[in-house]
Order: sequence, then C-alpha cells, then structure tokens
Amino acid sequence: MDLVHVGAALAVQMVVILGACRLSGWLVGRFLHQPRVIGDMIAGILLGPSLLGWLAPQAQALLFPIETRPLLQFVAQAGIGLYMFLVGLGFRRAHFHLQAGSAVAVSLCGIIVPFLGAVALTPWLSAMGLFGPTVTRFEATLFIGVAISITAFPVLARSSANGGWAARRRPRWRCRPGRSTTRSPGRSWRSCSPASARTG
Repeated sequence: MDLVHVGAALAVQMVVILGACRLSGWLVGRFLHQPRVIGDMIAGILLGPSLLGWLAPQAQALLFPIETRPLLQFVAQAGIGLYMFLVGLGFRRAHFHLQAGSAVAVSLCGIIVPFLGAVALTPWLSAMGLFGPTVTRFEATLFIGVAISITAFPVLARSSANGGWAARRRPRWRCRPGRSTTRSPGRSWRSCSPASARTG
C-alpha cells in the first residue's frame, strides 16, 4: 500500500472513528448519564476485534488494514499527548484549592480501584494464557494494575473537562453540598455545573 492509499485509508478511519465516538458518546450521555469518554471506549470496542472483528472480520480488516495501524497508533498517541497538554494548560491553582479534597479523592479512587480490579482479574487472565510461562503472578498483577491505572488518568481528565471541572471563564466555582465525589465521577463532576457557579 503506497502513501496515497495509506493517507486515504487513514482519513476514512478518522471519519468512522470520530462519527462512532460522537454517536456513542451522545447515546451514553443521553440514556446512561455518563461522560462522553465512556462512549468513546464503547465505540472502540464496537469497531475493534471484540465485536466488528468477530462478526465481520473481513470488513474490520478492510477498515483497519495492517499497513495503516502504526500511523493510526501514532495519531492516537499524539492526540492523547496534546489533550493532556491542554488539560495542564487550563489548570488553575485557585480552582484546585477550592476542590482540593474532591480532586484528591477522585484521583485516588481512579487509581486504587482499577489496580484492585487488576489484582482480582490477574488469576483469571493468567489461566486463559494471556501471559507466558516465565511471567510470575506478581509481575502479571503489577503489569495489569499499572496499565489500567495509567489508562484511567486520561479518562478522569476527559470526564472532568466534559463535566465542567476544567477551567472556565469564571473566577469561582461552588459545588452543591451533599454530593459524594467518590460515588460516580461523571455525576460528581457534573455537580460542579455552571448552574451552581457563582462569580465573585
């Protein structure tokens, strides 16, 4: 596959991916009341080998040929890097001080809970033959735990930005009382909504 065909295939992939993420994110937000980033992950599962590759492997291979996957991976990594840069660029220390307790609680839950989930899943994944015979249980648990925990951080950042916790043109935010930030990240961040913001 030459450069022209690779570029054309990548353009088609971007249109399909963005369209699927947009639709899935809207459905998840509309009916499940969850952040759009959850819909993005669901769209990846639907278009990946777990569903499309299982139901129609030829269509999945035609949409995502092997020759374009390294370039698609590079675009994805660049997108994550640029988005995390924008998150850091929009960070406001005054906003963080107002929500320091909530931020620490949500961050710890977003790291500890996935890691504990990895500890529970590692024996089952090892029994399925996911790891080689030379990989110990501790190494497998550490790998899965760190991978899931690190992956959870961009999800938290995207959820907070979509929920209104990112920097806005308001000097002060005030969340409604009585909401637990450790119960549901999407709903907790939405409690810091523009409707409850006060300027001062």
